Amino acid sequence: MQHAAIERVTGAALQDASWRSDNAIAMDPGSTEFAASERLVLIPLRESVANSIRRWIFLGVLRPGQILTQEEVAQRLGISRMPVREAFQVLAKEGLLLIEAHRRAIVRSLSREELIDHYEVRALIEGEAAALVARNPERNASIVAAHERGIAAARAGDPSAYRDATEAFHRAIWVSADRPRLCSIAEQLWTGLPPHLPEMLAEQLAGSVDEHTRLLGAIQSGSAPTARKLMKQHILNSMQRFLSRYQAEAQDGAPEGGESLPATGM
Repeated sequence: MQHAAIERVTGAALQDASWRSDNAIAMDPGSTEFAASERLVLIPLRESVANSIRRWIFLGVLRPGQILTQEEVAQRLGISRMPVREAFQVLAKEGLLLIEAHRRAIVRSLSREELIDHYEVRALIEGEAAALVARNPERNASIVAAHERGIAAARAGDPSAYRDATEAFHRAIWVSADRPRLCSIAEQLWTGLPPHLPEMLAEQLAGSVDEHTRLLGAIQSGSAPTARKLMKQHILNSMQRFLSRYQAEAQDGAPEGGESLPATGM
């Protein structure tokens, strides 16, 4: 493990990180919409640990073939081994880790076919979420707010801020669809492989903003078929960007900027 790259998270910070909002958009706590849609849910500690390891993998901090031990990860996160062991099992089922003896695991490399499968399933799920929201366009306030954040980040040429805004944009669509199971599946797919992390370059922000703008327009106009089609195409476009860069980085080494974790950690 690259010790310098993995940030140390205290037990208190990890506990805080285990609280996740159903809506990543910051809203006025006094508003009616905030009371109706901003719900906090407690996720198991093993899921928080699994989320951290996923991010380390997809940011390039952990490379294919690298060995992890329960003790080392637990020490880095300031927790006991038990949730780390459970997180290893979760990630093994997802195909990201191979479990070995002596409380060790090896980071798997993902095949092109596995990546394509992931994106195609995500396109189906999020396409349906967009269609559901388009049938109830009055629910789009949080989506609009996230989109405006994305526009501001793109104008500033800030890929990190845009990454946060685009995640908020997608999450707002899932939540606004008002289908808890669909939202849960979309969440698992997003944390299982955050496809926007490695492929979003500063020069690509304008194209992504344009795709979001057209998608939001379809939602606001109440066109469910168009919203579904545009969301699916948006995610498949992301897949092509990801695959191109993933292949290049697999040959050249760690992704650019892959030596540090995002500020949120989890």
